[in-house]
Amino acid sequence: MQYSIETRIRDNPILRSSFNALAEETFGLSFEAWHQAGYWTDRYLPYVACAGGRVIANASVNLMDTVWNGNPRRFIQIGTVMTARDARGMGIARSLLERILQDWERRSDLIYLFANDTVLDFYPKFGFERVQEYQFRVKQPRGAGAPLLRKLDMEKTEDRERLRNCYERGNPLSRLPMRNNFGLLMFYCSSFLKDCVYYSRDLDAVLVIGEEDGERHLIEFLGGGAGISLKDAAGAAGEAGAEDILLGFAPEDPEGCVIENLDTEDFLFVRSGRETIKSVDRIRFPELSHA
Repeated sequence: MQYSIETRIRDNPILRSSFNALAEETFGLSFEAWHQAGYWTDRYLPYVACAGGRVIANASVNLMDTVWNGNPRRFIQIGTVMTARDARGMGIARSLLERILQDWERRSDLIYLFANDTVLDFYPKFGFERVQEYQFRVKQPRGAGAPLLRKLDMEKTEDRERLRNCYERGNPLSRLPMRNNFGLLMFYCSSFLKDCVYYSRDLDAVLVIGEEDGERHLIEFLGGGAGISLKDAAGAAGEAGAEDILLGFAPEDPEGCVIENLDTEDFLFVRSGRETIKSVDRIRFPELSHA
């Protein structure tokens, strides 16, 4: 099959529509509402294979700015990997991945991706190593009562701006905070998690809070004043009677946390560059940084 690789589809209505159709078929999701809301920026770059004006495969580059071991770093996350049913088995995904590595390995500090158990043998062929992620569980402080939180309305401009302001201050508790990608955060907070976003006036912070298997889950913590501790965040995220708070990120200071292997269907693969991350680092990429 003859195909070309295109890297600028956001502003091409025909290719963007075809890309969304393939995403719907593969993952059951569309990027169109996210695009129309203005959150699809140049930090999300699909590499699509096109044949006859139709997108038949994709692998996307996500520019992820972070801090690792105290230093600002540029990581690249590869995501939205998909191939149309009638184009599988032709090596197209390999071609897209090789093109991405050619374009980005010298322009980044590390490249990573998440893969399910059907392709665990594929990515090591390109220098990726599987890395164990960890789940961090923190005890809710004794005496903590119902948190004083205000639910943010993601339909209101002022609440979205409050979220943006806290995002720009980052997560002071995270060992691997993600920066400069508000659009990715809003992929979640304007859709799947729009009813899970809260503001704590006492902490001047936004907390994204959910439930997982009946347990309270602090998915993300953003903003906060000087001296904010994990204990403060857990106290705000908890509810009366709750004992444990699951964290959606790896804390900078895990003292007092119960640390377990993360049970997940998507496994982390890392291709080292100027930086590396290994299983012994006991890390977790923030849950809302998955793309």
